[in-house]
Amino acid sequence: MKKTGSNNGSNSVQKERLIPVRRQKFYLGVRRLLEHSTVHGLSHVSTASSRIGRSIWLILWLAGVAGFFTNLSFIVSRYMTRPVLTSYKHDHESFIWPDITLCNPMAPYPVHLRNRTEKWNELRLRATRVAKNISEDLFAAIDDAEQLEIAIQALLYSTISPEQFGVGEPQELIQFVAADKGRSGIHLTVEMYSTFTDLDAPKTQYFHAQMLQKRHNIPCYTLQLAHVLSQEDCLSTNQVSLGLKFNHDSFLIINSSYAPRNIDLFISLPGHFPEDESMELLSGYTHKVSVSMTRFIREPNRLPCRTDEFVAQMFDANLKTRREIVGSADFCHKLVSQRLYINNCGCYSPFLPYPVVDEHLLVHGQPVLCFNMSHFNITSIDQNAKCMYDVYTQYHDHSVYMNLPEAQYCETFRSTPPCESTSYMPESLRRTPIIELWSDTINEGRTAFLTSTFESVFGPDLPEERIRQLLNNSGNNSNMFTYMRNNFGMVTISRKFPRGTLTHEELEYPLSELLSDLGGLMGLWIGISVIGLFEVVELLAFVSLSMISALIERCYSSRSRTKCSTNTTDGTASATLISADLNAVRLASPPNCTTAKTHLPSDVAFVYRCSIPHVLEASQTIARSPSGYRVPKPNSPDSIGRKHPHTQTPRPRTAGNRNIPYPIGGTDSPKTLNRIDSPGRHKREADLRFTYHVDDIVLTVRGWLVRAFCNDALLDQPS
Repeated sequence: MKKTGSNNGSNSVQKERLIPVRRQKFYLGVRRLLEHSTVHGLSHVSTASSRIGRSIWLILWLAGVAGFFTNLSFIVSRYMTRPVLTSYKHDHESFIWPDITLCNPMAPYPVHLRNRTEKWNELRLRATRVAKNISEDLFAAIDDAEQLEIAIQALLYSTISPEQFGVGEPQELIQFVAADKGRSGIHLTVEMYSTFTDLDAPKTQYFHAQMLQKRHNIPCYTLQLAHVLSQEDCLSTNQVSLGLKFNHDSFLIINSSYAPRNIDLFISLPGHFPEDESMELLSGYTHKVSVSMTRFIREPNRLPCRTDEFVAQMFDANLKTRREIVGSADFCHKLVSQRLYINNCGCYSPFLPYPVVDEHLLVHGQPVLCFNMSHFNITSIDQNAKCMYDVYTQYHDHSVYMNLPEAQYCETFRSTPPCESTSYMPESLRRTPIIELWSDTINEGRTAFLTSTFESVFGPDLPEERIRQLLNNSGNNSNMFTYMRNNFGMVTISRKFPRGTLTHEELEYPLSELLSDLGGLMGLWIGISVIGLFEVVELLAFVSLSMISALIERCYSSRSRTKCSTNTTDGTASATLISADLNAVRLASPPNCTTAKTHLPSDVAFVYRCSIPHVLEASQTIARSPSGYRVPKPNSPDSIGRKHPHTQTPRPRTAGNRNIPYPIGGTDSPKTLNRIDSPGRHKREADLRFTYHVDDIVLTVRGWLVRAFCNDALLDQPS
């Protein structure tokens, strides 16, 4: 047990000798960094000659810090709002012609041509009988007032054969397509109108048929100039003109109470599903539409945006050709609804688009519609109608439908706008009547021109007897003018500018300006530059490393003391600890002093007898100093002489006195001792007192860290 006490005493001596040295190094390091700092204010606080001056500089520096953080909150708040500037750049890129889609809801199928009237009438009679024997709930949910008519039309459009009724033959809807490519070369005369050039036949290479929803699915024709014209021709094309056949005779045969007497015009992005509001084209009129192209680029830092698009593979109107189409969130929801009907009922709804799904649900590569009278009997059609109504009622509630992962995916295309988008802005539609078709009087020359036009437009479609009947009458109320007024119209789409406009969003207050303002505030309020920032980092790193080093040493010494207290019979370990303590004391003792070779109990302090050459001369100066310390006279019992340089006298340990003017065990030379009454003595005493205050703070923080991190290490030692 005594041996263990001796080891504890040596550890205490080591700690008492090394801690003041480490504290002094820490204080000197911090002071050096503060005195040489380029941060205005800190150097003044460190080098102030009086406590009042130091307090004033500290208050001013803290006020600057408060002002800095106040202004910092303002600029950060402005940066977080992400203000944007919208810039407009005209003539940004060449005009890209949009997709031009034409739909004829009044006569989706030209049933009056090529002996189709009889087939249509037979289908209508059959559909009327079936509609009276199936459930009406589904059709009543669409329109209660016309549920029977909706059921008949749904059965007709689901059963009709696209090949037999002219689907995919755009010449039955479009009379001509002409493009104005501008004048090149020498001019011969002044044209009354723009110079249009008819595009080469057949028209099937310019148009493709796709299904659009007009209560029922009807075939529509889309013109894509970029697919048939060269890039040079597309760039030089200023206008596109189309002659339209309204098929008024088919409108009378179909006899639908829903369809109005007009053709719908859609202008959409190339390859996109037509979903914007349509423009109505009337028979007997010429229509002019001017279109401008605008590309919009959003700032993603202001508002999250997406770069992907919703793309789906769809069936064309012939139910055979497949095509990839880009759609919006509404289009995505329509396809999700169609898939619900397919998964639950095993057939396609005739009111929604036809996406390409699993091949096993197709018959001969074509989708099977739920009301196809050629594929299902009356009982099966009735079951399909009930199944569709059950699916509709199940997912009619918005919350139930939106719980579907597919519906949530579609909603992302609505909630998140695209980062880059292109839009076509049509001007107001100008509609002008064809005067000759509505006028009371007309000259013979104009009559001859209209007669030749009638023969060229409707001659291939009508039988010869019907043409002669229409041409025999003359006068203002002739059948020819009435027929043309009901069946013919024109539309011209022109580009407003040869180049498109770019609308670009950019941050009004980007990160670079935030950093610039931050640097200005740092220089204005607290005087910190880039070098000052590195100095602050250096100071924090120095303090952190010092604390970590002290913490590690304290933890190591705590483990050593715990191990020694639990192993009192191990002589080898005791000898090792004694050797380590001797080395530590030898390093901590003054260079002119001899260390003790025998360890005394921990309550006894060592008094070293040091051989100082000029101690007698210095003793007189110290005796005259007003500090209160007296040096024993020569040959007195308390004097330290040269006779026994290695002797030491044990004295009881007393409480440490921190009011001494220099550290215990210091290495002051005689010259330093002689200058103890110099004018800088009071400053050194103040610095030492400040050092001890810093030491108290460091020891307190280190004690917290030791209790927080070293207790577990001590608990891990064997009991």
